[in-house]
Amino acid sequence: MKTEVGEYLYRIDGDWEEDGGFMGLRCWRYKIEKRTPCGAWIRIWGSPEIKRGRKFVNIGAMKPWASVTPEKARAEFITRRKAYIRILDARLNMAETELQAAQSDEAIPAA
Repeated sequence: MKTEVGEYLYRIDGDWEEDGGFMGLRCWRYKIEKRTPCGAWIRIWGSPEIKRGRKFVNIGAMKPWASVTPEKARAEFITRRKAYIRILDARLNMAETELQAAQSDEAIPAA
């Protein structure tokens, strides 16, 4: 699938204060430095997992790190947050089940 790539890629993330207060959503715009048949290299700073301030984005991937338009970036953000909620919901259910087991009168077997 060939995707039309402009001069920038976009990613939406939540913007949070240091004390945990939600400030809103922010659409980050990243300048494309180099295009390849599979994607693009973008310039990005301030992230410890990014080496030398560059990141490769596979634009045709199922879950691209950044998108070709702000509208697609919004759709990707919604998809990411729905998946995150599913993961956290499963973890909450596990924690509640373990808590109920610990609070019950049943003996806990030794390992």
